[in-house]
Amino acid sequence: MKRKLLIIIILLLSTIILVKLNMNENIKVNYHPVLNMYDMSTPEKAVGAVDYVFVAKINSIKKTLYSDSEPYTVYNITVLENIKGNLSTDITLTQMGGISKNKKEYILPSDTELLKEGKTYLILAYVPVNNGDLQINSKYNYIELKDNKDELITRYQQAYEKEEVPEQKKDNFISKYDISLNK
Repeated sequence: MKRKLLIIIILLLSTIILVKLNMNENIKVNYHPVLNMYDMSTPEKAVGAVDYVFVAKINSIKKTLYSDSEPYTVYNITVLENIKGNLSTDITLTQMGGISKNKKEYILPSDTELLKEGKTYLILAYVPVNNGDLQINSKYNYIELKDNKDELITRYQQAYEKEEVPEQKKDNFISKYDISLNK
């Protein structure tokens, strides 16, 4: 009797967990166009257009913020290597896009995906005017690192040495996570 009850409880809990894990898989994704202010067609141009380039591991989703009903996903990340700029190790990163307020759809910029927990990425981030956060807003702002990670990191280190800063980019903003601010 005890054994049957234990089996039923385990099966019930397993079913609840599986249903919960699969709930978000059925939510539709609504992509909207995003216009990049700068040409990001080469690593040199991409590095020149952003404020920070670094390698980071995505630890977790911290929260979703909303601005005029547009979702922004905030991640807890660990910076593994700085390429452009000098960021602290454990910080947050904001990505344009995420789950809608009513939780019925994901709203994302064209051709992007939410960053995946546990994965490592090369991040090309900018600092929105005067708020100090780090943000990404398009597919040009992140590359998941896989087998070719060493080659890719080296390529972006070289691109930083030859970065092409767009003429219309007037300012570089400093992140609140920049180590130079903590001195």
